[in-house]
Amino acid sequence: MTTSTSPSISEAVLNIGGMTCSSCSSSVTAAAQAVPGVMRASVDLIGECATIGYVTDQCTAESVAEAIEDIGFEASILTDRKLDSTKSNGVKNHAPNCGGANNQTGLINGNGTKKSYSTFSDTPQTVEAKFALEGLTCATCVNAVNQAVASIGSEKG
Repeated sequence: MTTSTSPSISEAVLNIGGMTCSSCSSSVTAAAQAVPGVMRASVDLIGECATIGYVTDQCTAESVAEAIEDIGFEASILTDRKLDSTKSNGVKNHAPNCGGANNQTGLINGNGTKKSYSTFSDTPQTVEAKFALEGLTCATCVNAVNQAVASIGSEKG
């Protein structure tokens, strides 16, 4: 009698160094996806990171990092965790956590239960925020976002 078990799925966030344009991020994505066992690779050019979903029986976060390094980029593992396969149908497609190894509040786990939030007060404050954006395919997209962010707060009301 054979029993069917679902494959063990993990998700790693890698810090990627040396990317300067969308062609770089596309190359990193292609290198990661070429590793047997990688189910999904999402690269954030601005955040200099990649979120990789993979089958642990077929590859490791280290093997994906090596593949990225083989094409000329720096790659180091920020986080690597096994996903609960009973609650997750594979790897959820969400933005990578690119705030760095110490910024764990932005992680959303495989079943989407851990999220970060902020509260606001009436007192003006300086706030630093990091966002992972998807769909920015060229410098024009990045410039449009930069202009929109720069305009926030410029209108006194």
